[in-house]
Amino acid sequence: MMDRRTRLRVAGSALLFAIIFGNTLCFADGAALNHPKQRVDNYGGSVVDSHGIEYVIPPDSPVNFSSTGKYGEVLFAGRFVMSGTYHYGYLTNDPTRDASYDELDLYFVPDRPIAMSLPYWKGHRIASEIRFTNVTAFARAVVPDRDLMALKQRRLLSVSGRAKLWVNDYRAWVECDYPTYEVRFLSIYKPSLLVAGRSLNKQFGC
Repeated sequence: MMDRRTRLRVAGSALLFAIIFGNTLCFADGAALNHPKQRVDNYGGSVVDSHGIEYVIPPDSPVNFSSTGKYGEVLFAGRFVMSGTYHYGYLTNDPTRDASYDELDLYFVPDRPIAMSLPYWKGHRIASEIRFTNVTAFARAVVPDRDLMALKQRRLLSVSGRAKLWVNDYRAWVECDYPTYEVRFLSIYKPSLLVAGRSLNKQFGC
């Protein structure tokens, strides 16, 4: 028979094993839940996030699946040139709408060839509207100083123009049944053709 000291040592070892084994199972289950499933074949591929949302990766895509972000967004790796038309301006000219009155909004409509090569939410439209994670850096590099000042003073409500850019860190997510596609602006590939306007920017999403 085991004495009291031996029984306590055995019980303590069993408890320690149970804690370690239980944490290992929890970690494994969590990893399985959060790790997206990727499918690749000769015709491109797709990735399914932890919520079951599937994103199509076209065969000629300039980006590759990398990982998932902190909030479940699907992240892609790859630096590429994106050409198209940008729109930068106010969402409203009504001062009573405090939440968005002073907000300058930026979105980019990529040319169709590049839009068709970017990953998108399966069963829905291609990535026809791109957002930027570093809006200020984009505006300072692409929009002339005089027009930024005119926007600040509300002598202009919006500016738009053609641009060709180097970007990376493409990411995608779906919220309120609306897909969002986002990139990080790196530098100008080709100078833009600017058009200043007195109309507001269009608002998208929920």
